[in-house]
Amino acid sequence: MENREHLYVEDASIEVREGEGGVSMIVGEAVIFERESHALFGEFVEVIKKGAFDKARMDRVIARTGHDSAVLLGTTMGQTLRLMKDEDALRYEVDIPDTVAGRDTATYIKRKDIGGSSFAFVPDYGTIKWVDRSEEKKLPIREIHDVAILFDVSPVINPAYPSSSTGLREEDADYPVALRELREWRAAQAKEEGRETQKQIDERNAQELNLKAKSDTLIAIHSHNKQKQ
Repeated sequence: MENREHLYVEDASIEVREGEGGVSMIVGEAVIFERESHALFGEFVEVIKKGAFDKARMDRVIARTGHDSAVLLGTTMGQTLRLMKDEDALRYEVDIPDTVAGRDTATYIKRKDIGGSSFAFVPDYGTIKWVDRSEEKKLPIREIHDVAILFDVSPVINPAYPSSSTGLREEDADYPVALRELREWRAAQAKEEGRETQKQIDERNAQELNLKAKSDTLIAIHSHNKQKQ
């Protein structure tokens, strides 16, 4: 089963426009390339690299508010959702359906209650790169160089990722993969350096225990939510 990941695009444009034939559209930026996310789980930041969608499967993408299938806005299959990629961003426009969900979403966007977008995707895990910024006292970067599948684009109110393990939501439950990557990357770094002091070893072990605890929490939440379904 794919590990779907979600990323909220901060400060991305989203608006309602009048299209041809009087059909209103939601127009937004699903992905902004080369922009750092805020701190994910307080452990790392993420960057979607230019060209990440060049080989992505994007033939069955849906637009839904808040990643909720009950609030469907449009689909690429029905040609009511259109995706456009340029040097800076992956953009989308979706015809607003004449439904309660469509009208409510448009109203919230106009009122600025909804002011950003999120997208659900599966990265090509073999092309992910980690960038160390410890000397700058900054969190490491998880670079997404290639996206394998894009599942949805979504007007949202809140970021898809919390900055700590509190307030976790169901869609965050797939992120143990990234936390495991981070643990493995840090362990490989330490092995390559081979010059760790006991204090550094203790600090790394503490970091790994913290990451494992966060991963276990996410897995438990995901399992609990599955049992309720």
